[in-house]
Amino acid sequence: MGERTVMQEALFNVMVLDKTGGYAVVCLSPDRDAVVRKIPLTTNHQLALEWPEGDRRSETAERAKCLAELRSGSPDLAVFIDAAHQTPLYRTDYNEGLGTLHECHPALRRGGRISMA
Repeated sequence: MGERTVMQEALFNVMVLDKTGGYAVVCLSPDRDAVVRKIPLTTNHQLALEWPEGDRRSETAERAKCLAELRSGSPDLAVFIDAAHQTPLYRTDYNEGLGTLHECHPALRRGGRISMA
């Protein structure tokens, strides 16, 4: 296995942010190399809608549209945070593998910086 692959059965999109406003999405998949994208949002799909049944179940296109609309609208952080905790952005169907997960790297809370280069 090379440096740009990951052992897993499902795909994952990892959003990386830093306190200077830098961002990137790392797309991890068992059948291709990792891809780093300079985009400000992510849902369940990666480069394109590739799995019609799963895309419908996860509502990935609808959630991507919602995020894009939020980003193009009000810059009010409270509006975004409120929307991020409601459907369609926030999912609680964890038993189906579709629950929303958020994680923060402790270095960011201590003032550390993650390079987006």
